[in-house]
Amino acid sequence: MHLHCSAELWARGGVIDKKVNIFENLKRACGEGHIKRCIAVSHQVKDSFAEYLDPQFIEVVHNGIDEEVYKFRTEPDKLAFQKQFNLNGKTILGYSGRLDREKGYDDLIALIKYFDRRPELDIGFLIASSDGKCFNQFEEDVKRRAPRMVREGRLGVVLDIAKLVCGTKTLNTFSRTYFENYVETNLKPHCNLFKGITPIPLQAMVDVYVHPSNFEAF
Repeated sequence: MHLHCSAELWARGGVIDKKVNIFENLKRACGEGHIKRCIAVSHQVKDSFAEYLDPQFIEVVHNGIDEEVYKFRTEPDKLAFQKQFNLNGKTILGYSGRLDREKGYDDLIALIKYFDRRPELDIGFLIASSDGKCFNQFEEDVKRRAPRMVREGRLGVVLDIAKLVCGTKTLNTFSRTYFENYVETNLKPHCNLFKGITPIPLQAMVDVYVHPSNFEAF
């Protein structure tokens, strides 16, 4: 059982009955041997479950992604990144994650619309996403609400595979072919704004990172 978020998040919105039922079931499953152990991503997460589970069932396994992957990049790296995706704008904003309303989709669209109506601001916007309940409607929404951003090449979508190829700035032939085919076959039919793939995380390359989500562990 993977414990990714603090136990307190189950109480979000005052859903106390659901919280109790979930933890009673989890406790019972551990006690009856259906769950051999729980893995927490930090000691803080482990401690948050101590009220409900015997700590012997919880092992801490820290984040497997090397922090160096997300280090800030040099200005030449950022300019090369922007050129790679043919994205216009002196200042590049970025978002990485699912395109879902609980992740702040409506705020994201509103922000892109705001910059669409401010041509005096030299802004580009890059989205790293490949799924979400609103993924299929994203292209239609931005073309309708931010036509200038789309028309002037100031908006694009990329497939961020940094977590899959940790620490690599360039891809070998097989990886590039595989992921490019994946974009063409599985993603572009739903969103034709894709500009390519990146082995370097978007968060490390944009000037401003936007994170409008309402439901996160942090």
